Amino acid sequence: MSGDWKVDARRLWGAGLVTAVAAALTGAVCWFFIGDLFNANLQVSRGAPNEGNVEEMTIWSAVVISFLVAVAATGLLHLLLVQVPNGERFFRWIALLILLVSLIPVFQMPGMTTADKLWQSLLHLAVYSAIVPTLSALVPRVATRVR
Repeated sequence: MSGDWKVDARRLWGAGLVTAVAAALTGAVCWFFIGDLFNANLQVSRGAPNEGNVEEMTIWSAVVISFLVAVAATGLLHLLLVQVPNGERFFRWIALLILLVSLIPVFQMPGMTTADKLWQSLLHLAVYSAIVPTLSALVPRVATRVR
């Protein structure tokens, strides 16, 4: 069974790339405010954080990760719209679950205070907020419902 939508892929991916740029800028601005102004210790994990595979998050890692997450989210939305009935609803739920799963390593990272972990969680939430509502709002503009 196919999805409920006929998708204009060119418009979806064009808007998805613009969303990725907005997410990257959101990641950069949040990194600046949280890391520099509030002097939080932001970290990124390369593997299991409890094994010591943790390093300081740079502005570039925040930008690149935010951009790639938005591109992946666009791909997920496209797949769900084309292949799954009510794909837009599944997209929002899957994105929320991915956000929650992305917070698990944050709270396992050694050497971070509780305040640092909360600041980093706020960065995740800000990037999520730049991606998911924007892509969800695109659905009526890039897809038509098939009956």
